[in-house]
Amino acid sequence: MNRKSLLLSAIALGVLLLGIAGCQSTATLYQGKLVAPEDVIPIPGGVQNETWSTSDLTLRYGYQENGNNLHITGQVDIADQYSEIYDKLSRLDIYLVFLDHNTRILATAVLLRNQTYSFDETISFDTQLFIPPGAVAFSFAYDGTALEFEKRRTPISFWHHPK
Repeated sequence: MNRKSLLLSAIALGVLLLGIAGCQSTATLYQGKLVAPEDVIPIPGGVQNETWSTSDLTLRYGYQENGNNLHITGQVDIADQYSEIYDKLSRLDIYLVFLDHNTRILATAVLLRNQTYSFDETISFDTQLFIPPGAVAFSFAYDGTALEFEKRRTPISFWHHPK
């Protein structure tokens, strides 16, 4: 193998290893971070017709705990600040984060991932999740991007992540 081929192979291997190291499973996303007390939702039991809101979106949801499982359903309403200017969501990822008694994140589960929506579509979820040991509450996190085609505005990203 000549020197140029060896160098290119080493660079390709380095890029591959960096890519693999940068990957993170969803379950460990945000693990160890804290959630603000006002965003904490206790698990025991269940509720219907609750809301969780930020300046970007509102989640209208209901859930029922059944032993080690949590059945959660709901709808997402995107804030007018996006739907009045942009044409669609090019990406929307919504996560449920399970919390311990100190509001520290134990695990993360996907409610919606890599979904594309026009603003006139109903965005909903209906998911059965395993409750990890030690989880006593949950909260939400999200990432999204809105696009506009006609005036070719720059896409805008919005998010809510635990600290």
